[in-house]
Amino acid sequence: MGQRLASLDGVLRSERIIAKIQRGDSSAEAELTAIYLVRHKQEVEVELEPPAGTRLADFRVRGSNGAWTYVEVTFPDWSQACEMAM
Repeated sequence: MGQRLASLDGVLRSERIIAKIQRGDSSAEAELTAIYLVRHKQEVEVELEPPAGTRLADFRVRGSNGAWTYVEVTFPDWSQACEMAM
């Protein structure tokens, strides 16, 4: 968790995702994991909750080329997935 939280260093509005994690929001923890994976050993800029049309995306990232990639993270419902497998 410490390494994943460290991936928020320098990210604006990171207090929002931290507050969600503290409340036990599993989808926020999945978003944090995605941010960690994107930023791990890479120099990328991350912006949390950017506008994307009529809603907010989870986050967007861009490398040195300047092109933004919008990211929407979903947390699977494991109990539902297990039921479907049976």
